[in-house]
Amino acid sequence: LRDQVVTSTVALGRVAPNLTVTDYGNPVITVFTLRGVSQFDFSDHQESPVAVFVDGSYVPYLSAVGASLFDLDHVEVLRGPQGTLFGRNATGGVIQVVSARPTETPSGYALVQAGDHGSIRAEGAVSGPIGGGVLGRLSLVDDQHDGYFKNTLGGSKGDGDDLSWRAQLYKDFDGRGDLTLTARGSRDRTSTSPYTASAAYPDPSTGLFVKGDGAAFADFCSNFFGATVGANPVDCVSGDVNDHNRYTITANRKGGGFQRDYYNLNATLNVDLGDVKLTSITSYGHLRKGYSDEDSDGTSYDLLVFAQDARAEDFSQELRLAG
Repeated sequence: LRDQVVTSTVALGRVAPNLTVTDYGNPVITVFTLRGVSQFDFSDHQESPVAVFVDGSYVPYLSAVGASLFDLDHVEVLRGPQGTLFGRNATGGVIQVVSARPTETPSGYALVQAGDHGSIRAEGAVSGPIGGGVLGRLSLVDDQHDGYFKNTLGGSKGDGDDLSWRAQLYKDFDGRGDLTLTARGSRDRTSTSPYTASAAYPDPSTGLFVKGDGAAFADFCSNFFGATVGANPVDCVSGDVNDHNRYTITANRKGGGFQRDYYNLNATLNVDLGDVKLTSITSYGHLRKGYSDEDSDGTSYDLLVFAQDARAEDFSQELRLAG
């Protein structure tokens, strides 16, 4: 995963067959589509038929499954119904992220990557015994970059600053069982998705809307709206023009952007009962998400604004007997 620069759950779609991941420009919601099974209602209370688990904890929020991947043991992409082991919301499949575990000997690593637009990603972990037979591991990643969309009204958009961490404690009870306590959290700040307007007008011969001919669109604006526009207009109202640069936008709203704070506590207990093993997974999660002031019309004219806000908590208790 590291060699293929898979640094987030969104990038899994590049390396896993039958998996498509969509986040519409930032993780305000993230949609997993596995073998064509998906959930495209982006309301915050909806849950996906492709369940996401992190170290045994179910993530019930479309706003929280888009996350950084760091210090991992492996990622599982389980295709097809998985209800036998994972319960509800797994009719399409399961994405399971499994973190690297605490080690019996001291170890660690650090990785720093830098790129253009002020991009820098720092990742690291330390692991080892901390006394009393307890093993610990602390992992951290900070990923940030400047905006790469130039706004003709001033400033830039597309910047991001994501900080995620994970702390684990592990105790083995002399072969009779073991206990793992995990706390993890993330703080994400991402610019609102930039939009651009594109000139479109009905073809007189077919009645279907087409785009690309600036002169024909100017005639459409004049005939339909009675509006006079300049060369290469993008709409009939604002007077904005197309400079044919995909990284140039015209946004009248600066946008508060995407802000998310997500925390999870997990306790996993395994007890050896002889012929069977008892597993208890206790999980608590807290999500606070805001997405504000998106300039959805993509022009300097104030036409359409979109915003979302969510605060949620979840608790789950799983008991499993295997043998």
